[in-house]
Amino acid sequence: MDYISDDDYTKITGDAENLKHSRFKQQKMPAWKPVPTYGSTAVMFYLFGTVFLCIGIHLFIRSENMTEIVKEYDTDCGKPRTPPFNETHASNECVVEIHIKKDVKETIFLYYQLQYFYQSHRRFEKSVSRYQLKGHDLPFGDKQL
Repeated sequence: MDYISDDDYTKITGDAENLKHSRFKQQKMPAWKPVPTYGSTAVMFYLFGTVFLCIGIHLFIRSENMTEIVKEYDTDCGKPRTPPFNETHASNECVVEIHIKKDVKETIFLYYQLQYFYQSHRRFEKSVSRYQLKGHDLPFGDKQL
């Protein structure tokens, strides 16, 4: 078994004590501490203000150039299309024409809007039919699959 000499032991314990009280261990390392003066605050305010103003103007111009068409189509195919569908209204297919009066150069997005409908509502969650959402017909009177 190897033993440490007294000189080595004293040196090791002295180094350990120095490490315990080091600036790093005590978290007293120098750091950058900015002092906000009137001038630096004004420069940062104008810098961020200019950047956000440019972003806001760009987004405003893009939103103003959008073409939005709202088409209510709940009565386009005759009677309102409300379930349950019977023999006379067995299909819920309906063709809706949307007339756009100006040229559209960019990508076209189509959004479906519902009013007074809350998707996370408990009754909706209980009544949702994954089978029907996949595009399969659900015969009248059958339970959900």
